[in-house]
Amino acid sequence: MTKLWVVIAIVAVVVFLLFVRLTAYEPIGVSISTYDTNAFIAAGRISFLSPEFFTSDRPATIGLFYKLLEPGTGYRITALSSPAEDIYQAPAIQPGLERVAIAQGLLSISAWLLLAVVVARRLANPGLQILAVLLVLGFGFSPAIAEWDSVLLSEPVSLFFFVILLAISIELMPRLLTRSQRPNSWTSTFLVLWSIVSVLWVFARDTNAYLLLIVIAGLIAFLIMQWRRKITSLPNTQALVFASLGLTLLFLVHNFTLQQSGRWINPFFNNILHNVLPFPDRVAFFESKGMPITDEVWALRNSPGNEDGFFQIRELMAWTTAHGTSTYVRFLLAYPGWTLAKFFSGVEVAFSENRQPFFFPNEDRTTPAIQYVGDLFHPRSSSVIWVVLIETAVYGWLALRKGQKGSISLFLMFSALFFGEILMLFISIHGDALGIVRHTMGSVMPLRLSVWLLPPFILDLVSITS
Repeated sequence: MTKLWVVIAIVAVVVFLLFVRLTAYEPIGVSISTYDTNAFIAAGRISFLSPEFFTSDRPATIGLFYKLLEPGTGYRITALSSPAEDIYQAPAIQPGLERVAIAQGLLSISAWLLLAVVVARRLANPGLQILAVLLVLGFGFSPAIAEWDSVLLSEPVSLFFFVILLAISIELMPRLLTRSQRPNSWTSTFLVLWSIVSVLWVFARDTNAYLLLIVIAGLIAFLIMQWRRKITSLPNTQALVFASLGLTLLFLVHNFTLQQSGRWINPFFNNILHNVLPFPDRVAFFESKGMPITDEVWALRNSPGNEDGFFQIRELMAWTTAHGTSTYVRFLLAYPGWTLAKFFSGVEVAFSENRQPFFFPNEDRTTPAIQYVGDLFHPRSSSVIWVVLIETAVYGWLALRKGQKGSISLFLMFSALFFGEILMLFISIHGDALGIVRHTMGSVMPLRLSVWLLPPFILDLVSITS
């Protein structure tokens, strides 16, 4: 009887929030384009079998997304927005592109529903199962997430792949790190799905790949502990080695294709404009590394950014493609005080906004009440980081204290996620001096989500009698 009551309550919550999601925002299929949309369309028209598909100026997953959805009549942009130029249009049905908008909307909704179901499955307390569904869908169906489904950028694609990956990870981790559960066909299926979604997510936005470094470090730590026989309830050595090598290969392939693509060069020049040229000592540092800061370069120093003129200076481009990335990393290491200060100030900027900037919402649909609730789910304070760190530590302490192997495995997953998000945040802030809010969304959103995702797991452990 209790299970039936819980199912009825969960279905009621899902139906209500789905109704809100489908009626409080722009209709699914309506969209707004940006200047990047044309680049996504062009990337999608490159042959998938060609190396250029993976080294174009846009991530491969986004090109594949647009390739698979393009109709025979092609795409046509009719609603364009550019906040930097104060250009705004209302979202509209754009010929051909309505397919992309529909796919983004439906996949996003499905991803959040999947995550809500998986989280509820992992909880033992019936009341907390209902609460978890309410929190997950309340977060995922709020304006800060739902409005992005109408924007034709890489963010919505990266977001729904992350949510799917998180859902699979929550289901998979207890299966992998509990020896009492022998591998079965379900575990193998989840492993295959996890691998496919991981590749798609990594190639959706370039900063996503850096989360792999934390996962790889964790796997190596497991290998060391297993070698010293400190922990027995781990996958076998062969599986850990295979996973470590596989993820390392994925990171290296992504890094190689990114460098070959050159899509990092414009952000590099933005960093030079804002973080180097105004400071003589930093200019001297880059000149000592061979960077040709010529009169042509100096003539562009007052540019606001995204300066095409740099690409016309052959000597500069030759040095940048060969030494730009490595030199900028050395610069960050040579100025550790500034590097950390820039990161901390960037974190404040990253959390200062929680809505897409490309169109003005229709307040007749997205009412002030919905916006108010959405702001509660997506706080604009960097204290979110400390809240998540404390919640993760509390969950880990409870899991270890109660000896719950499944919970310990989830604690390890949440820990990897937290440190991976911080690394992604660091890379995003230092990766481009412009557009910090948008570029850090891929790490800020998971941090905000963790604020609401961890409490049901913590309370569920508390409710378990020792």
